[in-house]
Amino acid sequence: MSTNTTASLSYNSSNKEFTLQNANTSIIELISGQQAIQQLQNKDDFVNNFSTFDLQSRLNSSSVTLQDYLELVAKHILPWNEVSTQSIISRIEYMNTKCTNQLKLLTFPPRIFIVLTDGKDENNAAYCRNENVIVISQVMIDSGQIQTTFIHELFHIWSKWNSNLAIRDELYASIGYYKIPIEKPLEFPADLSPIKITNPDAPLVMKYYINLKKNGDKTYKCTPILHASRVFDANFSTNMFAYLVATTLILDDITYEPLQPLQYLSYEQASNFYDQIGNNTHYIIHPEEILADNFVLWMTGKENSVKIKTPAVINNMNDIISSATNKAKAPGSQTNSVSS
Repeated sequence: MSTNTTASLSYNSSNKEFTLQNANTSIIELISGQQAIQQLQNKDDFVNNFSTFDLQSRLNSSSVTLQDYLELVAKHILPWNEVSTQSIISRIEYMNTKCTNQLKLLTFPPRIFIVLTDGKDENNAAYCRNENVIVISQVMIDSGQIQTTFIHELFHIWSKWNSNLAIRDELYASIGYYKIPIEKPLEFPADLSPIKITNPDAPLVMKYYINLKKNGDKTYKCTPILHASRVFDANFSTNMFAYLVATTLILDDITYEPLQPLQYLSYEQASNFYDQIGNNTHYIIHPEEILADNFVLWMTGKENSVKIKTPAVINNMNDIISSATNKAKAPGSQTNSVSS
């Protein structure tokens, strides 16, 4: 990125659009008001897969509807002020100047929207919506967590963009997760459906499996799931994460259907889990999150080298993304078309 471009990234109350110097030069736009409301009220894969617990825990009530959620989420949107805007600008500047080699390999949606909220919409967590929306909480800004969180969330945007789906599957496979090879999607077990917890960054579950050894014994095909430890009870906790159980369901070796009665294999019981995913992160609830944390290390490697316990995961990520980019640039190659 040129010096002049870097200098232009400064706070201006009328300017909420900034350029990311990635392969297709994406625009990052900070939105609020009605524009943000429209984005967060879209019925995407996240809200379309809500369980009873998802709704109750996000609205802190036992009697709620999806419409209640859509109306409430709009009330948590905040306007962008100088401090919050500058925090995003600094992240864009950092990536444009310190991550140039990685950025030039990455194709993002042409325009990425960022929404700021008070954090009450998702227990202060950052998350993504639709194909190109990142939601950041004010807490993330105030605490400085935005430094790495912004890049983490950008991975999710990259991961689900049309032209990157095959690359994503290759990255998943590099840490042991493979697409479940059946035509009809697996249904979430009825016994668990009311207490399913939906991750906005990986809302479609039971799509991938990993081969796990139980206490060093037999190997099982397992798919990652999230569910609540109990039904929602405001007297117990109004924080969704207080209920969170991250585990895997054991699948049939041939049909890939969950075994009946349901059988679980926890990550702690799997003797070969970290052999496959590495030791660069403890955020292990889904391959999407494992890779997002590794993506941060790939982008910021020199500054975070002490956190890289398993360099092979980062090296494989670099090789896979670089190889895909080189193939796309090769004469006569056909790349997937993308829409804005």
